Amino acid sequence: FSSCSSPLPLYLQVILIFVCMLTKESVEITPVPYTVQVHRVALDRRDHSNPLRREKKQMHCQVGQYLHPKKTHCCMRCHAGTYKAKDCDRPNQATVCLPCADGTFTAVDNTMSKCYQCTHCRTELQQIVETPCTPQQDTVCGCQKNQYQTDSESEFFQCRNCSSCANGIITHCSKKRDAVCRCKPQFFLSRSNICKPCNSCTGEECLLCPSPVTTSPTSSGLNGNLVLGILVAIFGVISIVCVAHRVRKLVQKNGIVSSFYSC
Repeated sequence: FSSCSSPLPLYLQVILIFVCMLTKESVEITPVPYTVQVHRVALDRRDHSNPLRREKKQMHCQVGQYLHPKKTHCCMRCHAGTYKAKDCDRPNQATVCLPCADGTFTAVDNTMSKCYQCTHCRTELQQIVETPCTPQQDTVCGCQKNQYQTDSESEFFQCRNCSSCANGIITHCSKKRDAVCRCKPQFFLSRSNICKPCNSCTGEECLLCPSPVTTSPTSSGLNGNLVLGILVAIFGVISIVCVAHRVRKLVQKNGIVSSFYSC
């Protein structure tokens, strides 16, 4: 700083030195924004640990492959009936897969570190083994012949005997549904799939019956004749009353025989 060392009064030298120091600090602390941005972009391009650069390098594996845990390359999945014992060390190297032990399985291509345990059919629910467990397939449980599954969507389904329909069948018993029975006239199908007489129904069960009263054809015919006889008797009584009224009027008027027949 030659300008700052020129012969000047002491107080002016102190002021100039202070101004020079302030100017130097402002230049060093405040860089040009554009220059800083360019410098950062250049550093980002050179920095391999930058998250944006890693995202651009993310790999996409083909069908039947999976991304190595280190995300450096792809490995082949293990086939059904096996499990992954070790990842492949580099591309185009086979994954170490081992077969499932007895009582275990894997049903699809996988990256499992161990196989699934086979399902055990529950004899307390009357389940039986339809298809035994294999390394590629789990156990298939079912019911015996003439039985059906209740709550078939759950592994805890129960096996029940199909209903024996004495009066005929509407729908036969299937693996997941009981038979639908046919009932005789004046009988209804209860919730337990049993035909019961309509005169024993209660509540909503009676809606399944055509009539709440059970009648036979003979009794219906007798009731019809009785109603017809009552109607005839009533008509006869009315006719007699009408004739008597007319006769009384004719007697009171000293009667004209022709008016008697007008009734």
